[in-house]
Amino acid sequence: MTLVELVYTSEAASHVTSDDIHQLVEKARIKNRRHGLSGLLIHSAPYFIQLIEGKAEAVIETFNRVQEDARHQNIHMLQLGLIDQRSFPEWDMGLIHAVGDWNLDNKQIDRILRRPSRQVSKGILAIEHFYQQASVVPV
Repeated sequence: MTLVELVYTSEAASHVTSDDIHQLVEKARIKNRRHGLSGLLIHSAPYFIQLIEGKAEAVIETFNRVQEDARHQNIHMLQLGLIDQRSFPEWDMGLIHAVGDWNLDNKQIDRILRRPSRQVSKGILAIEHFYQQASVVPV
């Protein structure tokens, strides 16, 4: 089975509430489970960065739905590529709320992204790079 990962960033539309995000995540977990997808969503109002992994067709279809979703604006794909194994097989969609302006320090991000059992893929490197650029917390 050929696996791919896709990483994108977006901004929540101004009308999107915290409740909307929780509902979106719960529905996405159900869909992801059904389509064999896994990954991670990091949210710091109003920004998102997400890594989606699974079969190519399911990943691309999911990204296409995100692009058509009025709750997302300014969508940018950071990474799309083949992977040997999943980085987040245990998460239909892991969710991290970073309070404020990406208010997690690099040590916290490393604990999440670089567990000893986790493959460090180009997608994880893209998240780390994006996070370092967006972070306002001195390390």
